[in-house]
Amino acid sequence: MKTIGIYAYIDSNLSVVGGIEAQVFHLALTLEKLDFNVVIHCLKSTKTGLSFQKQHFVFQTEVKKLSQNIQIISPNTCFDFDKAIQENIRLSKQENEDIIFSFDTRDGYISSITKFVKEELSIPLITFVYFTTEERWWRSHFIEKSKNTYYRTTQNEQNQYLLNKEEVLQNILHISDLIIVPTHYVKGQIITNTGFKYGDKIKICYHGIPETQGFNTKWKNIRTFLYASRMSVPISCDKGFLWALETFYNMPDTLYVCGAGNFQNIMPDFSSSNIHFNGLISQKELFQIMEDCSFALVPSMMEAGCTFAIECASHNCLPLALDFAGLAEIMEAIGLEDYLLSPQKHYLTDDLFTFIPNTDKFNQMLCSIDEKKVNCDLKKAQQIIASKYTVTKTTNKLLQLIQEHL
Repeated sequence: MKTIGIYAYIDSNLSVVGGIEAQVFHLALTLEKLDFNVVIHCLKSTKTGLSFQKQHFVFQTEVKKLSQNIQIISPNTCFDFDKAIQENIRLSKQENEDIIFSFDTRDGYISSITKFVKEELSIPLITFVYFTTEERWWRSHFIEKSKNTYYRTTQNEQNQYLLNKEEVLQNILHISDLIIVPTHYVKGQIITNTGFKYGDKIKICYHGIPETQGFNTKWKNIRTFLYASRMSVPISCDKGFLWALETFYNMPDTLYVCGAGNFQNIMPDFSSSNIHFNGLISQKELFQIMEDCSFALVPSMMEAGCTFAIECASHNCLPLALDFAGLAEIMEAIGLEDYLLSPQKHYLTDDLFTFIPNTDKFNQMLCSIDEKKVNCDLKKAQQIIASKYTVTKTTNKLLQLIQEHL
């Protein structure tokens, strides 16, 4: 039985809403069903750090079993970076890992560790790239001076940030045996930014969602909406949550808002009986809200391949998504391109802008919604999702790609 080491910038709580945590969790469960051992290296865990025992500071790496063949490891990284590398190498050797799955970050932190693990153990490194040029461009405008306190970057700082991220991407491509991206859009961006040198390494494989039961109940336009994503000002404003709040503050329809971030300090500005802030909730709770809502808002301009839109469609909640970045490709792939929202440039300052949905066209779309057509479109989308986009299907495709190209 082979052992896969999954490295990701996550903590050890894998049941929260969306993101890499949920993807890693579902991938691990599926790999276990396919007779793999899985070791998850949680490189963001809050359960590690400086521990004090018997009047001495000590390393404290936490290891716990999620199931018979899945272990969750929180490697201690509280000392210097070299010791963090050595601790992860030790753990990978201890668990006899045969292959590395690396969910890398924009700053290349994960790859800066996994490249040494790969070299020391002489095992293949598969890297997942889920970030876009748009996201890097947006973040280049800000610098965090202290926790949740941001300043605008100078032009030189912005240029340096973008140059650094390009170097990070080049390094990821160089050290990886295979690069997995969710959409043609992301693959095209990587080739545009780095050239064709590594093109053969880049393979498209969506990350998949949990299987759901088919819905016998009909979709109804009860004018309830869901927005779920990270909400931090200003760093996550490219996800469009401010547009969603401002739009529904002036509408009578109900909006459920879910997600983490520093948005609490702007909540009073959108205090309204029809906007319900739920904060960070479990996936089970999120899926229940999906099934209670008619629509999901996905107004983000930076998606590489949006799991949320596919999850909503599979739960009979119609996604209304911005026609931008990887979102358009995903919506077209599941047959819901008629529900793409026209983008428009929105200036936050004289020189800083995002792309948000055109509100007038959004309202026109809502007025023209046909329940019979939506029911038909969602049924077809659910059939496509069941055949191509569940985590079982995508994991099997991933393993096939690895077998073919390594």
